Amino acid sequence: MERRSSPVVIIGLGCLALLLLVAAGALGGLLGFLAFRARESAAPTTLTPTTVAQRTPSEQPEPSPAPRPTPTVLRTPAPPPTPEPTPGPAVIPDWPTYEDPGYVRFQHPPLWLVVTTPEAPEYNLRSCHCYWILMSEQMVQNSPSPESVADWFDTKSLDGIPPDGIWMEILRLDSEYAPRPDFLDSKPQGSIVIGNQYEAKVYQLDPTGRIRAYHYRDGQGRPWVIVVRAPDGFDRANPQVQRLTGVLATIDHR
Repeated sequence: MERRSSPVVIIGLGCLALLLLVAAGALGGLLGFLAFRARESAAPTTLTPTTVAQRTPSEQPEPSPAPRPTPTVLRTPAPPPTPEPTPGPAVIPDWPTYEDPGYVRFQHPPLWLVVTTPEAPEYNLRSCHCYWILMSEQMVQNSPSPESVADWFDTKSLDGIPPDGIWMEILRLDSEYAPRPDFLDSKPQGSIVIGNQYEAKVYQLDPTGRIRAYHYRDGQGRPWVIVVRAPDGFDRANPQVQRLTGVLATIDHR
């Protein structure tokens, strides 16, 4: 005898089939939607003029600012340093130069004469390099030997010097032939600068102001004495005194 299905079972199977059909439809729709979104994301976006016009100002790309030129700073060049003036002897154009290397160098007027201890080995004469005489006119006929320097120095008579004449002696005091002048024990009356570099003490050796002496040391510490005789005094209006001032300004012991 055939066995019949219960109505309840049939209804349950129908509901289950309907549920599966709905689930399959929902799953298929979801997969189709995802595929569409994937294609839309992958496809390039073409902007038309209308699309660009429809964008809001905030959506449009801002133009890159143009680079600003860097201002050039003009620097004023620093002026070159001004060299410090170097003390040194004066240079007088057209004046002859006398030089005893390592001891003394000076210039003198063209007509002035220079006398010193002679250097003549062939006659067994050796200069002491310690004594020099400058005269505005010819006043001696020979030169002193080293041994006679002490007898010559600071002994010239004013009467033996022509009017407006100048007699000048330079003595290197550390020489074995140099005497030590007595006036160095007295008080100097002032100071001047010799050769624009040596500060010298000034001594007045004559009550009438016609004999002056200068005592100083050179850059090596060597002591020097200069004695000047001027029968007409040291009036600066005297051309010979002006020339004497020039000689003193050119003295150099370097």
